[in-house]
Amino acid sequence: MTKIEILKFKLKRSFRSLRYGFFYTGFKKFNPPKKILTNLRYLHVNIPHDQASYQSFIEIFLDDTYQLRRANDLPRQSVIVDIGGNIGLFSIYAKSIYKYSRVYSIEPNHKVLPSLMKNSQKFDFEVFPVAICKTHQKVKVLDGIESHLMARTLDDPSGDQTGVPFESIFENVGGKIDFLKMDGEGAEWSVFESDIDWSRVRYISFEYHEFGKGKKLADALDNLKNKGFEVIDIQSYSNYGMIFAKNRDFCE
Repeated sequence: MTKIEILKFKLKRSFRSLRYGFFYTGFKKFNPPKKILTNLRYLHVNIPHDQASYQSFIEIFLDDTYQLRRANDLPRQSVIVDIGGNIGLFSIYAKSIYKYSRVYSIEPNHKVLPSLMKNSQKFDFEVFPVAICKTHQKVKVLDGIESHLMARTLDDPSGDQTGVPFESIFENVGGKIDFLKMDGEGAEWSVFESDIDWSRVRYISFEYHEFGKGKKLADALDNLKNKGFEVIDIQSYSNYGMIFAKNRDFCE
């Protein structure tokens, strides 16, 4: 980016930070606010003291990386599902925009569950401490080498965490999802293989991964097309990327 583009980018982040009651001056000296302004109240947000969590806060709140604000036709009382909830930042973000929405955070990693549970109590969203798998089974959570944000699950009968099929989650949230966010380090492929009524999912925004299951960007796009989704935006990198899509066949 040019210097002017970088300046505009920083100014956009600074302007958006004001919505949440703090002022962003740059990443080098950035510490997330202890409290954020949401729905006319300052509420404490529980964030671990590490750079990965700080970066995630910026990407979600200041960059709208999952493009929730672009889904500007969501109903006031939306159903929002956050797969790969981690400490709950996206779920908090969703509640800050859609106060009356029902938000569900799906996260199997025991290491982040204490922070996630505290945030869920403060910001009024529900937590499912499970992994997404093809079937009901036991899994082992493999924490990321670089960050807890990159934890993955491994099918393992001796694992200490529960895996459930996406059909179970879909049924538990009422059989309709207005916005499905996925960042599950590969769990998106199990979701796509689920047997649900995809015409009841309005928007989907997810990070796809090409490791482990032999899947590629083309497979993700085929899945979306076959399920009635129109891709609105793609950001593709080396072996992963972001996709935002809307279901052209969605029915209430």
